[in-house]
Amino acid sequence: MLWMKDMAPGAGFGILDHRGLPKVAYHHLRRALSPVAVWTTDESVSGIALHVANDRGEPLSARLRLALYHDLHNRVADAEELVEVEPHGHLERTVEGMLGRFVDSALTFGFGPPAHDAIVVSLESVDEPGRLISQAMRFPAGRPLGRDTSAHMGVRVGVEPDADGSAQIAIGCERLLYGAVLDVPGFELGDNAFSVEPGRPRIIRAQPTGPGVSFIGGALKAINMSDTVSIDLPPAERAAAAAAQPVRLALG
Repeated sequence: MLWMKDMAPGAGFGILDHRGLPKVAYHHLRRALSPVAVWTTDESVSGIALHVANDRGEPLSARLRLALYHDLHNRVADAEELVEVEPHGHLERTVEGMLGRFVDSALTFGFGPPAHDAIVVSLESVDEPGRLISQAMRFPAGRPLGRDTSAHMGVRVGVEPDADGSAQIAIGCERLLYGAVLDVPGFELGDNAFSVEPGRPRIIRAQPTGPGVSFIGGALKAINMSDTVSIDLPPAERAAAAAAQPVRLALG
């Protein structure tokens, strides 16, 4: 219980807080332990290795997509491959192997200034193009800890409420958004504490935590973003939702 849920408000070892709600660690752990996952490892002079695991009891057919970015913005190389992974199987590729050329992916050799500072590896659905199954990012030149405004980063957030009371939140950016965290009171998020690839919107589903809860709004923050982006419904829909279920929202 000590490692599952905090016993009282404040810092604790649990992956859930004292209310039973997911903390940041929960989402990272859930993605790492997912039955289908992609991740990377630094193999030094052999570059960056890409791993795909399928722990399900059925074969996996998916699209493995690789993209390298410079200045967290400019895509300087990309490649993709349709992969088949047997049940309880594992597949391994390398950055150089997928690109078909040497790029010093791990920045081990240091031939001049780094040509890329972010490596994004995505596993996407074949049946539903664009649907993300799993994603991993690596920052061989160091994590992006500098902060910039949401306007300069081109951050855009849209909301599409559904008839059942849930909502889909779309987050897009022109510069890589690192360590993004959503705060949507009254709703449980399908994912949180993630990063967003430039030009590839991330879709997050939000489910109400109880009956009669309407989506009013929320906030988006990120480690490398200096301000907070509010998440708002269009005015007409916001007014209708507020009338049905008034909620006071703090975006501080």
